[in-house]
Amino acid sequence: PDIIQSLSRDVICWTKSTTNCPLAIRTMGILPHSASVVYDLILDSNRTKEINQYSAGRKDLWLLQSSSECIMKVVKGGNLPPLRKKPVPFVTFFRGDQTCKDGRRYLVTTRTANLVDDQGNWDGTKFLSEIKMGSNIIMDIDGDVNRCLFISSIEATSPLPMMVAKKVGLKGGISFINGLRSCLSSS
Repeated sequence: PDIIQSLSRDVICWTKSTTNCPLAIRTMGILPHSASVVYDLILDSNRTKEINQYSAGRKDLWLLQSSSECIMKVVKGGNLPPLRKKPVPFVTFFRGDQTCKDGRRYLVTTRTANLVDDQGNWDGTKFLSEIKMGSNIIMDIDGDVNRCLFISSIEATSPLPMMVAKKVGLKGGISFINGLRSCLSSS
């Protein structure tokens, strides 16, 4: 109960760097809604700007599969990271899975393609920073239909010095969870 109260206000963050994984960031917090509502919100490309302050928008390019248990799609969008005037475009493969039949646990995984220009073509002149892979685990809290545990993990690359990249990455992870909280509290 004390940890649930704390995680409802705060965000726990970890970072790790190795030669194989230049930057890994994990954030965790409790969100003020059920796992199914959070899952739908994350997959809704029309609401990306509501939950991500750095988003320049996102649109679905291809819906590869859509069922009650799994959604696979390719999306295109852009982010406006700090210290940048122009959006950094991306193309990402999304897969969302309901991991149990009762709709209480979900997994959203992402894989971002190389940086692309506005037409979807690779552009090596772009700011070479990207979230290569991501996973979001969303689980209802036993006995509480109005809150869920949210764990987000990303692997990223950045041309910035590692100390700066970690700071920016941690700030982005915290901002993502707090953006979800804000959006869910107002709906």
